[in-house]
Amino acid sequence: MAWANGDLATAEDRFRAARASVGPAGGQDAFEWSGPLARIMVELGRDTDAGDLLVGFRDDPTDPRPRIAACGIGAVIAARRGDLAEALRLSADAEAMAAATDFLIDQGDAALDRAEVLSLAGRTAAARASAEEALDRFERKEYAIGIRRARAFVDALPVHERR
Repeated sequence: MAWANGDLATAEDRFRAARASVGPAGGQDAFEWSGPLARIMVELGRDTDAGDLLVGFRDDPTDPRPRIAACGIGAVIAARRGDLAEALRLSADAEAMAAATDFLIDQGDAALDRAEVLSLAGRTAAARASAEEALDRFERKEYAIGIRRARAFVDALPVHERR
């Protein structure tokens, strides 16, 4: 509930505690806590911490969800450091993987990650369209965290695209 309400500090504490309880074996259980924690770190602007949490998940052959999150979050991190080519490639990979599933939350996350990449690339209209696609997925799933994140992103976009 803390994350849905935008209380990122409390959400971080809770996800860290849950992740620690999984222990060193990790696997899918570790991703269930590391994935959301990485998204919280990105929201807090702690990109290095987010990237560190996802090491190894991009190559997980057992489940597309960790790969989707690792590519999407990796895309945002790459865009923030100015590597737009890598960011666009990773976000396209995340969206393609998510589209092949019926996981609305993962599809929404991939679309919202793509929106941030497009925004950082100066493509505001495309970013808005991608964020609205994410919002649609989150609303269909009734996923409060995603709805808050997508609405905040859309509200923060400039009204007119830069030229």
